Amino acid sequence: MSAETTLDRMGDRTGPDQSDTARVSVPVSRIPAYSWYVLTLLTLISLLASFDRSLVSVVMEPIRTEFNLSDPQLGFLAGLAFGLPFALSSLPFGYMIDRLNRRNLIACVVALWSMITAFCGLAQNFTQLLLARMAVGSAEAGFPATQSLISDYFPAKKRPMALGIFMSGGPTAFLLTFALGGWVAQEWGWRAVFWMAGPPGVILSLLFFFTVREPQRGALESNPEAIKEPAPPFLQTLKFLFAQRAFLHLFIGYALIAASNASFWSWIGSLLIRVHGQGLRDAGLYVAVCGGLFGFVGSILGAAAVGRLGMRGMKPVLTFIAIASMMLMPFGIAMSLAPSLNATLVLMVIVGIVKSCTPGPAQGVIISLAKTRMRGVALSLLSLAGTVLGFGVGPFITGSISHFLGGGTAIRYGLASLFLMNLWAGLHFLAARRTVEAELSVVNDKPAHS
Repeated sequence: MSAETTLDRMGDRTGPDQSDTARVSVPVSRIPAYSWYVLTLLTLISLLASFDRSLVSVVMEPIRTEFNLSDPQLGFLAGLAFGLPFALSSLPFGYMIDRLNRRNLIACVVALWSMITAFCGLAQNFTQLLLARMAVGSAEAGFPATQSLISDYFPAKKRPMALGIFMSGGPTAFLLTFALGGWVAQEWGWRAVFWMAGPPGVILSLLFFFTVREPQRGALESNPEAIKEPAPPFLQTLKFLFAQRAFLHLFIGYALIAASNASFWSWIGSLLIRVHGQGLRDAGLYVAVCGGLFGFVGSILGAAAVGRLGMRGMKPVLTFIAIASMMLMPFGIAMSLAPSLNATLVLMVIVGIVKSCTPGPAQGVIISLAKTRMRGVALSLLSLAGTVLGFGVGPFITGSISHFLGGGTAIRYGLASLFLMNLWAGLHFLAARRTVEAELSVVNDKPAHS
C-alpha cells in the first residue's frame, strides 16, 4: 500500500494490538480532517506534559524559601528528580509502545501523571516533593507513544511539519505555566499551582480514549512489507538504530538542544527575579509572553518551514535545524548577560522564537530513520536523551555553576554557559546530513530482520 496513492479509513482488526484501528493511508499532499483532529488532541497532551513537568520552575523561589534549599538542590528537583525515573522507565515503555495499543497506553499515562502532579501540592517537606516528582517522571516516560501515533497518521514527508506543530504544545504550556502559575502562586501559594494541573489531564485522557482510533502501523510507509513486520527483539532494534550515523548524530544533537532549552525554562524566572528585581507574578508574565507566546510562534514558523523543505528531502530540513540551533548560542548568551531588563526581554523574544524551531522537526527526521516496529524504542531513546541529559542534567549544571560562583545573581553565568551547547548540537545536525538520505533508503527498502 503506497502513502502516495490511497486513502482508506476502513477498520482493520488483523493484528494483536490492532483492535479498534483505522487505516489512514493518504496522499502526502492531502491529510484527512481526522488526522488533524488527532494531532490537535496530541498537541494538547504535549501541552499538558510540558505544563506538568515545568511547574516546579515557576515556583522555585517560594519552594526554596519554604524548604531552605540551595541552588543545586533546586536544580536537582527541577531536573534529575524528574529525569532519572523517566530514564529508568523509558525503555520498558518503548518496548510496550511497539507492541501494545498506543491509544489505550496514552490515555492511561496522561491520567496517571496528571493525578500525581496534583499530589505534589500535598508535600510537606523536600523529600516528599522529591518523591512525588520522581513518580511524575516515571509516568511521563510513556509520552513517546504520542509521537509514535503521529507517525501512523502523517506520511514521512509531512512528519517534521506534524511534529513541529505537536511540539508547539511545549512553549504554549510554558506560557500558561508562567502566566497562570505565577499569578496562582502569588495569590494562593505554590501548592495551588500543582492542584490546578490534575483535572484537565484526567478529562483529556477520557476524551482521547473515547474519540481516537488506533491506526494501522506502517500503513503510510513506502514499503508495504512494513505493515506485516513484527516488532524485532530489543537488542536488535538498538543495534539497527545506532548503526546509522545520522541517527547517532541526531540523538546527540537533540540531547544538547534539550539541555539548553530545559535550562532556559528552569532558570529564566530566577534570572528575572534575582538579577532584574522582578516579583514572582511579573517575572512569570514576562516569561509567559517573551518565552511562551513567541516560543509558540517559533514552533509554528519552524513547522511551516520544514513542511516546505521536507518535500525536497531530509537534507534541507537538517540544514534548517542546524542553522537555527547555532543561531541560538549568541542570542542566548546575550540574553543571560544583558545589563537591563528591557534588553533581556527583547533578547528573550528572539530566543523564544529560535529555540522552538528545532525540537519537533528533529524528532520528525528521527522517526523516519526507524522502522515501523522500532519507533517506540527510538522515540523512548530520544526522550531519554532529551530528559536525562537535557531536562535532567542541564538545569542541574546551571544551578551548580551558579552555586560555585556564589549563587544569587551568578545564575546569569550558569544560564549563559548552557547555550554553548547549541553550537555543538548544530555541528551534529550538519554531520547527520551526510548519510541521512542513504540511511532512509535502507529503512524503507530492507526488512527489519535483514
